[in-house]
Amino acid sequence: MWVSWASTDASSAQDATVSYGTSPAALGEAVTGESLTYAFGGAAYTSPYLHHALLTGLSSGTTYFYVVGGTCGNSSVANFTTAVNKSTPMRLAVFGDIGQTANSANTLAHIAANNEIAAIMHTGDLSYADSVETRWDSWQALIEPESSHIPWHVQVGKCVSGGEQQRDAGVALCDRAGVSRRA
Repeated sequence: MWVSWASTDASSAQDATVSYGTSPAALGEAVTGESLTYAFGGAAYTSPYLHHALLTGLSSGTTYFYVVGGTCGNSSVANFTTAVNKSTPMRLAVFGDIGQTANSANTLAHIAANNEIAAIMHTGDLSYADSVETRWDSWQALIEPESSHIPWHVQVGKCVSGGEQQRDAGVALCDRAGVSRRA
């Protein structure tokens, strides 16, 4: 399970730590991931510090509690539940083109109200940043209440698949979602 988050504190640049366990009071496991930033439009915009850490060896059908951060401070405790097994059906929320509108908020509220959703598959066209990189920041804040406890899989959509503006949007998506970029 990948855990990804953003921070603005420069002291967190090399401190991508996730502490986790099966009880919110006992976060005895820890893993350190990677941190990066990207620039857009020359020096016009620099992303927050984007952190990604891989949690391995997790048991199926188990709720894990976690905090992100490290020596510069930790987040509040969040949690997620791993899939039961390959043969057990699970309920997915599948959508695309969510953007950042009142309809987006309504969709996320519907997902939050449904305790049976085990994972989210976002089929592209995520933030509608349209080269306004701060919209990636606001989009991450919009989805954080759900994405911090429901596994959220993202796919590149049509808006990041070609051309200069789309290439730059692809960089933002890949860096924020922890997806490796290939030339």
